[in-house]
Amino acid sequence: MSDSNAFSSLTSAVSTRDQILNATMVCLIHHGPKGTNISSIATQANVSRPTVYAYFETLPELLQEAISRGTQLLCQSITEHARSQPTAEDRLVAAFEHILSLSQQVDVLRQPMSFHLPDTDRDVLPDEAIIAARQVLAHLLDDLSGDDDQLNEMAETAVRFFLSLAAFKRPLGRDADIAGYVRRVILPAMGLA
Repeated sequence: MSDSNAFSSLTSAVSTRDQILNATMVCLIHHGPKGTNISSIATQANVSRPTVYAYFETLPELLQEAISRGTQLLCQSITEHARSQPTAEDRLVAAFEHILSLSQQVDVLRQPMSFHLPDTDRDVLPDEAIIAARQVLAHLLDDLSGDDDQLNEMAETAVRFFLSLAAFKRPLGRDADIAGYVRRVILPAMGLA
């Protein structure tokens, strides 16, 4: 096999794998983890079930990787949206406003972030949510310091407040109320005010 054929084969494999992961994220958004299966993923990705299995041995493996990728994309979106604000407090307010805005568009973000993957007893999202919140906080707070327990507690507080706010649909245009709540309640609870 020539080098160009090897590269073409590798490029095709990467794009098909990405196509399957992207389709899995779409299925998770629309159907949640319990409603997502290999058939719906294959249909969404426009590939066959055997093609999905050629890249991912099991549904839990595929869901785990899609959730990780989706979490990474969500963190990037939040960070990019909030990073331009002048102060750490303003960045956190913008981050909360952005994720709450996204949660109004994507139902799965309003659902409790604790669920079990099919055929496993592993609780996936709480740990990932804390890790993701720590990543976002590290990007938004210039002087984020403390021991691991303090940083985990700060991240967990942020996730819990987000979940409690996201659980309720709010009218659009109420960002001033959210910003005030973040400044009055959430920042002090996180030890930042």
